[in-house]
Amino acid sequence: MATCAGVLAISGQAAIADDDTDATVIDGIEVSVPGVETSADLEAFILSDESKTVTSNPSNGEIISVETGQSLVSPLTTSSNVCKTGNMCLFGTGVPNANYGFTGAGTMRGNWPARTKYTSGSWTAKVRFANGIVSPEVGPNSTNLFDRVTDVIAVSLR
Repeated sequence: MATCAGVLAISGQAAIADDDTDATVIDGIEVSVPGVETSADLEAFILSDESKTVTSNPSNGEIISVETGQSLVSPLTTSSNVCKTGNMCLFGTGVPNANYGFTGAGTMRGNWPARTKYTSGSWTAKVRFANGIVSPEVGPNSTNLFDRVTDVIAVSLR
């Protein structure tokens, strides 16, 4: 899938998903968000500060699904958890891969192995995976679930 403004292609195509949910498919992305019917609607929602969960594929950076609200997946917290309210939080698989909180506009490079997701907190956020692919940028109050455990080498906030 091509990206537009760092999020997704704008073609306006939508179709009802094959399962029994209220999901719609827009440009190959399963969308469970009332009122989001076009690619432009979806891009605006992803970058908005509304609470949402975005699932993405670290192998290619493509968005797989988008739904309202935070993920039902419980955060994997350890005693070294440094995520605070409003921080972007990068979640690991557990000991020894602790969660890390980030704040402040800009990009921090490093090596955070075995990551499962991030929450954007009060930031617009994206990450770069070890394979060089960049995740979709999501607005504040969002969760980006990875469809597999992956390593992250950079975090960008604005």
